[in-house]
Amino acid sequence: MKKSIAFFQLIRFKNLLIIIGTQILIKYVLIPEFTATSNLLSFHFLLLVFSTITIAAAGYIINDIIDCEADFINKKSKLIIGTTISEKAAFKWYYILNLIGLSVGVYVSIILNRHVLMLFFIISISLLYAYSKWLKSIPLLGNVLVALLTAVSILIIGVFENINKNSEVFYVILTYSFFAFGINLIRELVKDIEDVNGDLKVGLKTLPILFGRKRANRFAFLLSSIFVISVVVLLLTIEKEAIILKIYLFIGILIPMLYFIFKLLTAKYKKDYSFMSGLLKGIMLLGMLTIFII
Repeated sequence: MKKSIAFFQLIRFKNLLIIIGTQILIKYVLIPEFTATSNLLSFHFLLLVFSTITIAAAGYIINDIIDCEADFINKKSKLIIGTTISEKAAFKWYYILNLIGLSVGVYVSIILNRHVLMLFFIISISLLYAYSKWLKSIPLLGNVLVALLTAVSILIIGVFENINKNSEVFYVILTYSFFAFGINLIRELVKDIEDVNGDLKVGLKTLPILFGRKRANRFAFLLSSIFVISVVVLLLTIEKEAIILKIYLFIGILIPMLYFIFKLLTAKYKKDYSFMSGLLKGIMLLGMLTIFII
């Protein structure tokens, strides 16, 4: 039982549930709002979701394997690999999950006669490994990559649905992808600031290590400000009739982001950054729930 719980913690089960929930909302709530036709059968959609989360889970595992030394300093009490689950077992699960995810993804691509989409799964696996092994230590590049993969997990539903790139629904899906990208980019930077002590000792060269925590904080403030301005612009461009959506965006997204900026400007301790990371995850979830009121 203890190992089972540890395994679910290792693959970030809560994060995977957010991915599953978001993809389901895109498929069964958002797309039907704009079009009555669907090019992706429910069975194929479920396979696509399964492939996405198994590859994501494998990515979390390889990240923890490679980060084991840094995590021993940054979050010793939450360390799983080498304590509850051995490194050998973790590697085994990494290969199994990637093999399953890739096989299912390739199968769906072939069934839909869209063979080029197989590259999505191959590239995702490669990039997740490259991120954990090398790219994480390149300032900002690693952060951008993780945020981009999160955004693509949303956009891929529209791509597999073969939605017209000039249609309104594709534009809306693209907007959600940009939202996910922005929130996750800021969150990845916050996590780097939070983990600066352990990352420094293992020789990583993240943004806070190269330029200092204060400068990294300022950059996170800049990104957050741009994000807030984008939300304000979105509020101003939404039709006057969509009053419920405007109120929700104001209360559920804008106010929490302004509070995040306040916390960012006053943050001093590791626990402050840990709180802000959780806050951003909550804002991400609230943002995706706007699908119900579009």
